[in-house]
Amino acid sequence: MWLINIESMRLEEFTPPDLPTYAILSHTWAEDEVTFNEFGNLESAEKKAGFAKIKKTCELAAIKGIPYCWVDTCCIDKSSSAELSEAINSMFDWYKLSAVCFAYLYDLDVGHLEDSVTLWRDEKKRLWVELERPQDRPVGDKTVIGYDGYSE
Repeated sequence: MWLINIESMRLEEFTPPDLPTYAILSHTWAEDEVTFNEFGNLESAEKKAGFAKIKKTCELAAIKGIPYCWVDTCCIDKSSSAELSEAINSMFDWYKLSAVCFAYLYDLDVGHLEDSVTLWRDEKKRLWVELERPQDRPVGDKTVIGYDGYSE
């Protein structure tokens, strides 16, 4: 499992269950995402639109004192079929083992709201958003914290 060290902004490899504390990003893929190979060249990766949500995830993790992040676009080597298969089969566990899940909704402006955002999908795989009290909303034994493309 590859994790982003939020201090160095470099990928580091870990083998579960020996993992450091990490945050995970749940998001909708868009154009111009940063891939595993591209993340190795930060100067180039920073120019891609998808880097902004990686950077924001690392900033949010730092605020919570979490030293690592996992983002599927750049933490899975999709050129390796073995690693891609392992990631697909392990994804549920990786979410479960994370300290917090940040959900990024690029087209939802929640910046003016003081509520947390709870996300879930219904039987037709439609995304639903529920606004709650101004505190983090637990989902199972995890917390999902929403942020949007309009937040600074």
